[in-house]
Amino acid sequence: MATSGKVLLIGIDGAPFDLVTKWVDQGKLPNLGALLRDSAHGVLESTLDVTPPAWSSIYTGKNAGKHGIFDFMHHEHGSYSFAPTNASRRNSADIWEILSKHSLKVGVLNAPVTFPVRPVNGFLVSGFLTPSAEANYTYPASLKNELKDKVPGFRPSSPNELQLNLNKDAYVKNIGEQLENLRRAALYLIKKDDYDFFGVFISETDHVQHWFWRNMAHVDESRPGDKFHEYSHVIYDTYSATDSLVGELLESIDDDTHVVLVSDHGGTELKRFFHTNYFLHSIGMLNFKTDFRTSIRRALYDRGVTQKLYQLLIKRKIFLLHYLLKPLALSVSDIDWRRTLAYSFGYGQIYLNVEGRDRFGAIPRDRVDEVSVKIMKELSKVSDPEGVERPIHSIYSKSEMYYGPHAEEAPDIQLVMSEGYEAFSWASIADGLFTESVDRNGTHNTRGIVAVKGGGIATGRLSGASVFDIAPTILHIMGVEIPPDMDGRVLDVFTPEYSASHPLKYGTAAVEASVDQYELSESEQEKIEENLRSLGYI
Repeated sequence: MATSGKVLLIGIDGAPFDLVTKWVDQGKLPNLGALLRDSAHGVLESTLDVTPPAWSSIYTGKNAGKHGIFDFMHHEHGSYSFAPTNASRRNSADIWEILSKHSLKVGVLNAPVTFPVRPVNGFLVSGFLTPSAEANYTYPASLKNELKDKVPGFRPSSPNELQLNLNKDAYVKNIGEQLENLRRAALYLIKKDDYDFFGVFISETDHVQHWFWRNMAHVDESRPGDKFHEYSHVIYDTYSATDSLVGELLESIDDDTHVVLVSDHGGTELKRFFHTNYFLHSIGMLNFKTDFRTSIRRALYDRGVTQKLYQLLIKRKIFLLHYLLKPLALSVSDIDWRRTLAYSFGYGQIYLNVEGRDRFGAIPRDRVDEVSVKIMKELSKVSDPEGVERPIHSIYSKSEMYYGPHAEEAPDIQLVMSEGYEAFSWASIADGLFTESVDRNGTHNTRGIVAVKGGGIATGRLSGASVFDIAPTILHIMGVEIPPDMDGRVLDVFTPEYSASHPLKYGTAAVEASVDQYELSESEQEKIEENLRSLGYI
């Protein structure tokens, strides 16, 4: 049994350190401002600025090669298929599962990438990537009806594509209602019982950034008719509501509770897309079928027709019609796998088509390193004449980025894009190496935020914090042994007196996760894909 303090964990999805601290300095976020002033705080670096692996690393203290979550979509081994990821793919114990094994009472509300829910000593309500409000998203199962009764209208965080495309006013209204329901659920649950650990996660901060960043960043407030003016305050309003929730949560805990605030990554303006599969085709690594349907698509593709039509429809705000372009656009289904050496799917992820590993593998095993090096060399030469000289910030091989039992499931090459760029595969309509973003205009970066407040914490700026460090730090605060297989370290945020009286404790054995493989139903998969598509993730 642990003997140290309690912890309130507040997760704010996509919260950029620079944006939050700017508004804090301006006095616009008073509760977050008070929290930062009384805490050790700084940038939280995310190795990959992608929600599922970043939150999974926060939950587990491990890199994706150990926990097994690499992107929004999971690569089906031995095939060219991808399906939405789910929590059963995370083959590591989450922090609330570790605490539960130590008989500590936990409560977790709206946590991304936790569907299907796993048993805990307390409750767990899944958040983003829950298929729908009809799914079984609570543990225990009875909590779902209890929340419906106590917090009418509550549902796990998810974007709403239809409202965004047809009516931005309705979308913004829905975001506000969802945040209000989350606030009421959080206050109901935190007061309902006495918890050793309580976690609340807000996803709407990230969702609105994808669609309204340009309105916020480029509005001319002195001109009411400015084209960005109408929705320029949506992101701030979402953070303001989040700030109010933070204030009420802080009022609900006692003085002995430590507060840990984290974001999985930061955010910035999306300016340009890098189309990875176009690049692979241009260097002869990806080839297309020669049947009639693909030949027609190729003709449109080579002449730039699909991309120009797509941008025109988006600029004219004819949102529904751009889906009609899908049958005209090249996709993974047009790839000739027997003549393809490499392809991309996901956030800058490149997979080699290896003989004996993949169904129609075209690269002999003894040439894998040669092909990988060639692709990475060509990637290093990429420049954007209409953007920056180095749009690709970093290029990693599988072995450089991942280690652990799931490392072989990782993409063979991983790109990290420069600020303002996003790497996309054929999920986006593309017939050029780079295209401008014409609809979604916010993206991620690696600069999230972290703050730790409570007894024994040395206040001030914190440097060098990583998403891997959150789980071991919380375990240390709560007096629980840190499993030896965690990749993170305990953050250097404690006073000398606290450290002297609370020595680090490390366990000798890994904590096994209680994971039963869960296969999404066809309808669940479709609903998650619809949500991901609404954010431009696939």
